[in-house]
Amino acid sequence: MPHSTLPSSRIERYRSALEPLAKAFDLVNDYVVITDADAHILYVNRAIVRHTGFRVDEVLGKNPADLWGGRMPRAFYEELWRNIKEKRKPFATEVCNTTRKGRDCWHDLHISPVLDAKGEVELFIAIEPSINDRKRKERFREEFASVIGHESLSPATAIRWMIEWLAENGNLNNRQKKKLHEIYAQHRRLVDMINDLLFLSRLGRGYPAQEEVDLAAELHGILKSKRHQFPRVTFTLTATPESQSFLVHSYRSLVAQLLSIPLEEASLSLRKQTGTVTATLKKTAEGYRFECTVARAGLRPDPGSARMTTARMIARYIGWHVPERRNRKKEVTWQLTIPPAAATRHL
Repeated sequence: MPHSTLPSSRIERYRSALEPLAKAFDLVNDYVVITDADAHILYVNRAIVRHTGFRVDEVLGKNPADLWGGRMPRAFYEELWRNIKEKRKPFATEVCNTTRKGRDCWHDLHISPVLDAKGEVELFIAIEPSINDRKRKERFREEFASVIGHESLSPATAIRWMIEWLAENGNLNNRQKKKLHEIYAQHRRLVDMINDLLFLSRLGRGYPAQEEVDLAAELHGILKSKRHQFPRVTFTLTATPESQSFLVHSYRSLVAQLLSIPLEEASLSLRKQTGTVTATLKKTAEGYRFECTVARAGLRPDPGSARMTTARMIARYIGWHVPERRNRKKEVTWQLTIPPAAATRHL
């Protein structure tokens, strides 16, 4: 149930008193909220307007729980209120808020009561630094632990040794050796992916530094490899505009995984039949967009493959939009959007 709203006349009485604080808090990039003793908003800084999408006139006089709050369990808010209102003590914790568009955002919440001359609560001041990056990494670790164990490299290593032994001692003909070489190359990609995930599960400790990566150049190399892996499939690449470099600053190995997985999904959906896989790279208002489309009647893509689960985890970790798959009558498109921030600054 929504909380009561403070009349505008009472808000105005606080404006002059809060004006000096407002000028300072507007320079801060963290959320800053000032409420009265009943949690009616008297002031929000520009960071809240910028990141939540709410206008100042929409929030004044209202309770934060009716706007960007209310996502935590009821017991959470009861404990918070008991500390700041009844005990009149500062309270610090982590909290999940939401933007006007419904996107979750995590913050370190610090609330302090301001007491009057009689020791009663007059105001509350809340400062909320963003911890989205940390939460994203924590969620990746949790998802990773549920998908793949640290023992995964043991069987992977055993398979590699077996393949190498067969290549040297298996008395194979040229056709068999070529097939074994393809299996070995695929296996190496799997081991590389496992290594990437293991590094990320440790939050990047010991991982190679981020670098500038040209998506178009990376795709050319990946497609060359895929043509050997899937000889029945015709691969094409279109970049719009052709003269532009599609540069991002990220982990090269993870970028390669994210571009490679949809291409492999598309190729495998053909079930060893001939077909065409089209890769498209374009610049849009939302950032760079990579699309991978396969066209053939009777396609049977795997809706929950481990490869796409891995791609979604990696995308969340490096701050890209989660890959989507769109099914049409005779074609399937995998779409990956790289937000503008990834192309203009270090992640």
